[in-house]
Amino acid sequence: MSEHTKALEYHQKAREILEKSLPLTHPDHAAPYICIADVYENMGDHAKALKYHEKAREILEKSLPPTHPDRAVPYSSIADVYNNMGDHAKALEYHEKAREIVETSLPPTHPDRAVPYSSIADVYDNMGEHAIALEYHEKAREIVEKSLPPTHPGRAAPYSSIADVYDNMGEYAKALEYHEKAREIVEKSLPPTHPGRAAPYSSMADVYDNMGEYAKALEYHEKARSILEKCLPMTDPDRAAPYSSIADVYDNMGEYAKALEYHEKAREIVEKSLPPTHPGRAAPYSSIADVYNSMGDHAKALEYHEKAIKILEKCLLTSHPHRAAPYSSIADVYDNMGEYAKALEYHETARSILEKCLPPTDPDRAISAIEGLTTHRLVIKKSFEP
Repeated sequence: MSEHTKALEYHQKAREILEKSLPLTHPDHAAPYICIADVYENMGDHAKALKYHEKAREILEKSLPPTHPDRAVPYSSIADVYNNMGDHAKALEYHEKAREIVETSLPPTHPDRAVPYSSIADVYDNMGEHAIALEYHEKAREIVEKSLPPTHPGRAAPYSSIADVYDNMGEYAKALEYHEKAREIVEKSLPPTHPGRAAPYSSMADVYDNMGEYAKALEYHEKARSILEKCLPMTDPDRAAPYSSIADVYDNMGEYAKALEYHEKAREIVEKSLPPTHPGRAAPYSSIADVYNSMGDHAKALEYHEKAIKILEKCLLTSHPHRAAPYSSIADVYDNMGEYAKALEYHETARSILEKCLPPTDPDRAISAIEGLTTHRLVIKKSFEP
């Protein structure tokens, strides 16, 4: 039984208990539906996630007064599902509904008024509308600065978000400036043993990596790793993240032996800290495969991608979009080998998975189709070669 199946079973039991013990008009009836929806979303079953979030919304609208801020929660959750589906117009529509509820039910000095602005900004960022994303993140920042004391770590979040948008725009100096502001806030507001102190260092390292300043990237990833190793137990899977990030930098530098060494460390941590049925166990194998592909060791690359596929097939639904990624990666390896017919076969498998679980408007479907067409042209071209 997968972790998701177990989670659904327990949430269903919780729902049954609440239905027997609470009056039908009690708002707590919504909680299990929200939890079930979240599990389905993690499984990639967007339709089921929307269905259960809608049930939660109906319960809260019947049981809470119109001025209660918790009525905004299902709208935000539904918006997040639509955002993951690539249906940005719907995501914005539901985030706006959440924002209206929050603004009519919370005082101007309440920090939660910032949340819908941040969420709307994230959707615009995903759409490539970076200027609008910055505008909404700035609104969130203004609310947070007016409503939280200077020593509150929550004041760092808008700066990190603004930095991420600048990073996506390629404005790296601005990105570093805002990540630095977030770091200053975090260091003043969190104790030295708090894992949250690592996040700004990781984010700054990613910017330096994007800039091609690999020595700086490694320096900041090492700082993040040092913080996490001091404050997280040996069995925490989050300890793997800096190793994966350091490995990615070495891969970008062409230092493949170092990249493999750090990906192996990440894999060891993940395997010790996550159950056999957790999909997160697949990521290190995919990363190791990518390094071998970069090295031109295609047999090893295929071997590790196949390991990732086996893990994901055991723990994700056939309709989960994440099951498509290893097939696309294997197709890329066959492309590099010049085995275009094989590459086309795996691109088709990835495309088939995505078409079953993503809406027609999702950009991942378009990317998969383009990759398949590109390989198809190479197959045709090769057939005419002497």
